[in-house]
Amino acid sequence: MILQTNHLSKTIDGRELVKDVNIHVNKGEIYGLLGPDGAGKTTVMKMVANLWKPTGGSIELFGGELRQTSYEVLKRMGSIKKLFTWNETASWNSTCNIMPSRTSAA
Repeated sequence: MILQTNHLSKTIDGRELVKDVNIHVNKGEIYGLLGPDGAGKTTVMKMVANLWKPTGGSIELFGGELRQTSYEVLKRMGSIKKLFTWNETASWNSTCNIMPSRTSAA
């Protein structure tokens, strides 16, 4: 098992951000978190990346429990954060044109 969360939860100032999240990712699998703003995707990733301590539950990475001092195991993982937000009124072309194209002068 590459990543496993068991009943993962996070509460801040009495507000429940994430409740009872169970994720199981085996070697060779690709896993993505999709959902609307405020669904808890970033909160889960902050806990998996050991930036925030869970209020409840546990996280296992590469077969070992994630702890405050789990620095070596974190060297083996990576994540991709969205670079842009999809706008339903925008076309795919306009959304992907992040950098203007260069033209060479002859």
